[in-house]
Amino acid sequence: MIAPIVAAGLEAAALILDARPPAQRCPVAIATPAGATVDGTKASGEDITVCARSELPGTRLPATIEGVAAVVLIEPGGPDDLECNPSFIARAGISGREPIPLARIGPIQIEGSIAPVGVVIAGRYVPGNVRWSDRTAVADADCIVGPGGLPQSSVRFVLGPPRAEATDVVLPFHRPSYGRTYARWRVGRYDLAVRFELEHRRTVLTASSTIAVAPILLGSVTGDTLDDEISWTVKRPVRRLTLGRPFVIGNVTIREPYARVSDYGRAANVRTINPDEIGADDILVSAKRSKPGRSRLVRVSHDDLARCVAITIDRRHRQMTLTC
Repeated sequence: MIAPIVAAGLEAAALILDARPPAQRCPVAIATPAGATVDGTKASGEDITVCARSELPGTRLPATIEGVAAVVLIEPGGPDDLECNPSFIARAGISGREPIPLARIGPIQIEGSIAPVGVVIAGRYVPGNVRWSDRTAVADADCIVGPGGLPQSSVRFVLGPPRAEATDVVLPFHRPSYGRTYARWRVGRYDLAVRFELEHRRTVLTASSTIAVAPILLGSVTGDTLDDEISWTVKRPVRRLTLGRPFVIGNVTIREPYARVSDYGRAANVRTINPDEIGADDILVSAKRSKPGRSRLVRVSHDDLARCVAITIDRRHRQMTLTC
């Protein structure tokens, strides 16, 4: 029997999205009453679940913004206001107030415009705002938005097939002033703002997050410096964070995180080692404590959620449920 993807406690009006790569998607499982006929087979005894013929929509949804057709990417950690590419703004003929600060990514300030708009998405109308700059906001779509910008109070992102061993862990919301949906998670005496971004392949910590967790998890910065795109096409230097203890957020284990070495603090105080110096039986390393910066952020990527079934974001009850 195939276990249902849709949780029993999920609201009927909730939006359910298939967040897996297209090659991994399968039809949604639905409950079928005993005695019903499904594909010519009559069920008997207990209720069963079968795969429906129609598939769940992906995370790129068709929408209408100010009467103009658009494709909008829905991200668990996306912004409450629509962030759109300048090409779409020009096509839709939208104008707004400028300049205003849109984001700060490390030392880089992004400025742009904001305008009120009417949006029809997931079959429902919702008033909102659209923000844009001269930079690209999202690839392979016109705009990006998070659950806070949708008309549904509950959004479920399906990440993988049902697993018998999966459990639910509920994380409280963390709502900073910059309008994105985070979970709150404590490591030692530090609260971290955890954002789930399925379009990224690296899990990345800001420098202040790295400084906070490194002494507790016996972490050390290792390897070469790479450029990692954060948002608005801005890339920041990152390095691998080697951990001697597991970095667990709820029921998710972060295996190979990276550190933004100079954003919101400096991770230079985290001891740097050469990977060749780590022996098979001696992998624990230490880091010096330092006063953390103001933004202890963790961006969790798709790859670290490989064993998860779903993320459910419930704005009404201000909680996020990881089913992993």
